[in-house]
Amino acid sequence: MLLRSLRLVIAFIITPVAVANTTSNHTPNNQQYHHLSKALQHYKQLEESGAWSQLPTYSQVLTLDPVKRAALLHNLLLLTGDIVKPGGSLQKGLISFQARHKLPSSGILDYKSYQALARPPEEKAAIIAKNLTRLDQLPENMGDRYVLVNIADYSLKLVEDSKTKLTMKVIVGKKARQTPIWADTIKSIVVNPPWNVPRKIAVKDILPKLRRQPDFLQNHNFLVLRGWGQNAQMVPPYSLVESGMPWQKVSYKRFPYRLKQLPGPGNALGRFKFDFPNKHSVYLHDTSQPHLFRQNNRALSSGCVRVEKPRELAESLLGLNRGWQPTKLDRLLDTSRTVTLRLEQPIPIYLAYMTAWVDTLGKVHFAKDIYGHDQRPLEVARR
Repeated sequence: MLLRSLRLVIAFIITPVAVANTTSNHTPNNQQYHHLSKALQHYKQLEESGAWSQLPTYSQVLTLDPVKRAALLHNLLLLTGDIVKPGGSLQKGLISFQARHKLPSSGILDYKSYQALARPPEEKAAIIAKNLTRLDQLPENMGDRYVLVNIADYSLKLVEDSKTKLTMKVIVGKKARQTPIWADTIKSIVVNPPWNVPRKIAVKDILPKLRRQPDFLQNHNFLVLRGWGQNAQMVPPYSLVESGMPWQKVSYKRFPYRLKQLPGPGNALGRFKFDFPNKHSVYLHDTSQPHLFRQNNRALSSGCVRVEKPRELAESLLGLNRGWQPTKLDRLLDTSRTVTLRLEQPIPIYLAYMTAWVDTLGKVHFAKDIYGHDQRPLEVARR
């Protein structure tokens, strides 16, 4: 039975899952659409050919005879393209598979790797089809220079002339406060930004802390304001506590204050804010908690996108301003003074949600569907 299965696999892998990295005059979005369409075709062929062997349960896989287990996994990884030819290293094949599925690359079939490998080809094909539809929601020509955030992949890249110039990790909105999917234009960078706390965050996140720690605002450099505009009245945080008005008495529905965190090392926005005013009140910014970028699950924010390398991104975007010198940033960062730097060449930004895509080497990658968008009904792709 194993010999027959191996012959079927060898016959099938004439069409590998990795898409050829060909040169094309098409825009990057069109190239991605073409390569992802090829991947969809491959998984549909896998489904129809009968070459794919469904894995038994994880416990059954672990108790299989080691030779039979290795043969079963080897055949599947041949079909996924993670093992290039029969007889290739099973460990390297697993590492490749894990890397493409955003899993720890251990080379060992742990439970999460088993779950990813156990998904039948028709499920992978359905995911790819949904992502082809998402590509249709992006312009075919995204511009010569743009920033692309893939929310599902927790990643950002800066693209210039169809080449990726800068990549970094990002932190996106948690499932209850999702980062929206849309396109905009970055017009300015704020150095040493203050944080004007959105009311939703003030009442849902900060007020509970104030009830436990009445001196939280003073310790974290917040101002308390009553009202808006130039007539807003500043209220010393300590006076609220000393006046006998504990935060336990403040209503969630009628929170009468506006909170503003001053610039500084502990500011929630960090030292940089990449601004594109929008109805969502969402933007890119630095963070005072860089250790969070070490986590695999980075759906942690209240909707804004925190970037891993804010200084590098700022220098890249400001580099096209006439007479700009990186040393100017050093001088600004040495102070706590808030300065807005306008981009002479504003740059498009796309906040996309891609759970399947093809990289520059032609390999298909899959990301976790952190917001459950893959479960929604499939729309018909236009192209």
